[in-house]
Amino acid sequence: MAGNFLKNVIRKTFSDARIESMELNVYTFNHGAVRAYKSLGFSKEGVRRSLARMGDERWDAAHYSLLRSEIESAHHHLA
Repeated sequence: MAGNFLKNVIRKTFSDARIESMELNVYTFNHGAVRAYKSLGFSKEGVRRSLARMGDERWDAAHYSLLRSEIESAHHHLA
């Protein structure tokens, strides 16, 4: 279900010709979300270390992006 939701978000976002890319941050320990984003074509650009503080811990977040050209060349991701 979440996969379909994300596919619809991507389709809707890129239906606006002015938008060339999407970006997101995900906590590095959220392996399920990371798999989902990668399966939709998002590419990891880097890690923002110690981005958030939760109690006594600091959490890292990975930065991902998806370009319009990547969606157009691999349209099957959104089928």
